Amino acid sequence: MERDSEALSLLRKLISINSVFPQERALAEFCSAYLKRYGFSVRLQKFAPNRFNVIAQKGSRKGAVLLSAHLDTVPPYNYGKRDPLRMEMRGDTIRGLGSWDMKSGLSLVLLCAKYCDTSERGMRIVLTADEENISEGTWAAQKSGEYRNCSVAICHEIPDAPQDASKGKPPIILGRRGRAVYRFTVTGIGAHGAGSTGVSAIDLGNIIVRALSKIPMPTGKLGPSRLFVRRFSSESRSLSVPTEAVIDADVHYVPPHTPQSFLAHIKRHLRSVKFPAGCNWSVEIPKRKTPYLPSYETDEKNATVRRFLSLYCSHIGKPAISYGLTVADENILSVEKMPIITLGPAGGEAHSSKEWVSKSDFLRLAAKVPLIVQEMLC
Repeated sequence: MERDSEALSLLRKLISINSVFPQERALAEFCSAYLKRYGFSVRLQKFAPNRFNVIAQKGSRKGAVLLSAHLDTVPPYNYGKRDPLRMEMRGDTIRGLGSWDMKSGLSLVLLCAKYCDTSERGMRIVLTADEENISEGTWAAQKSGEYRNCSVAICHEIPDAPQDASKGKPPIILGRRGRAVYRFTVTGIGAHGAGSTGVSAIDLGNIIVRALSKIPMPTGKLGPSRLFVRRFSSESRSLSVPTEAVIDADVHYVPPHTPQSFLAHIKRHLRSVKFPAGCNWSVEIPKRKTPYLPSYETDEKNATVRRFLSLYCSHIGKPAISYGLTVADENILSVEKMPIITLGPAGGEAHSSKEWVSKSDFLRLAAKVPLIVQEMLC
């Protein structure tokens, strides 16, 4: 009961600290002080003005067990008069901004830091900012080598698996689809809108959208790839037929695809699209500040993964294995080619005012995860 009270008190504190991106500094400083209290060597890694990652190490760096989490939350959408930074408990439901995504997971990392002994194998903790945006903090940590030389990454991100995959409890996540955005530029023929000689870029854009909806989606262990149109913009200038339209297609793709190989897949299936003479379309991957996130699968037969699953079975029960529906910071960790294991408490409605995490499941993991991590450290 004392551990339960401690876990709930810690979660309440984390929820109370505003860390809506890009305002993560206060939470980074709290976590830094907490980790120092339990013997970690800690530094704040600045990656943008007033924005920091928390880098912590205890014990040997080589072969360390990595615990990873993100500090930031999305803004409080549609909370009305409710205080989004106040934790509310009703029955088995805990609510509050970031309660599930992912301050409950961050709590698990901090509890492991307090209760695990690192005398045999080191523990590395990397807490990053900007996951809810473009993962700028995590990419900065990866580029500066903060994840190198770790034997395994244990992440407490939300287990956003298909609904039928949990089998009554949150599954262990052993992979995530990657993501990319493809920008189509469509060019029509300008003419006075009252006439009949022009070709509207909007009409041509609709042809592209329909063709995209018919492209077969590659599938794999992570299920099928997904494509949706996130943007379709065009406008008429003066009384002229619109001459240009821009379409953004958002894709979550499965391994072994990459953003470039999926682009080739799209182009191959759009070869049959025919436009009138003088009209055309092109497609590119638009540049952004950070790379799009790669897909990955963790080998269930990997010796370290098998050991973790065995320990999970001993302490919690037989795990369900599944794969994440969307991207997260784990996608970036996969660049380091280490096994990545994700587990988090039951919850739902992330990024909304209805966000919740299961009190009983959170407390179960708060009690058991430090035991599992401790044995991984031996």
